[in-house]
Amino acid sequence: MSRNQDVDPEMYQAFVSFWTHQDRLMWSRVTWAIAIEAAIIVGSFAKPGMLGFFLIMFGTIILCLLWGLFKKDGRDQQNALSIIDLFHEQKGFPFPKARVLSEARCMWESGAWLIKVIAILALVINIFLGLAHLIFWLDIDLIKKVITTMFT
Repeated sequence: MSRNQDVDPEMYQAFVSFWTHQDRLMWSRVTWAIAIEAAIIVGSFAKPGMLGFFLIMFGTIILCLLWGLFKKDGRDQQNALSIIDLFHEQKGFPFPKARVLSEARCMWESGAWLIKVIAILALVINIFLGLAHLIFWLDIDLIKKVITTMFT
């Protein structure tokens, strides 16, 4: 949509609804990612060894796919906000543009950092647990002794 085109009020409402939907969808996916991560951890401890390792790697792949969906949702939200901003500019609304309302002044005022922290933390935990399962499955005595003494 170009800057010269007039934005229909019904279209404006549709883009606001779309933006709200995308926001809820993204947070729903974050909830799913947390649930999947919990299932990965519980499943890997229920089935130790090589099966636990494969469970962790499979779950990590699923989490990476969810991360791609998080990024897509963010792009869709930004596109909707561009059109909402266009409507605000054309109608001369006295209040700030929608983008100002949606963008945080600093990182801590936004939920985007939380999603990144959760994804990175899940990845680190999965790598650590995957290596632990692999080490114990391969029965490497020296590393097993070091890990066992660290946590006892």
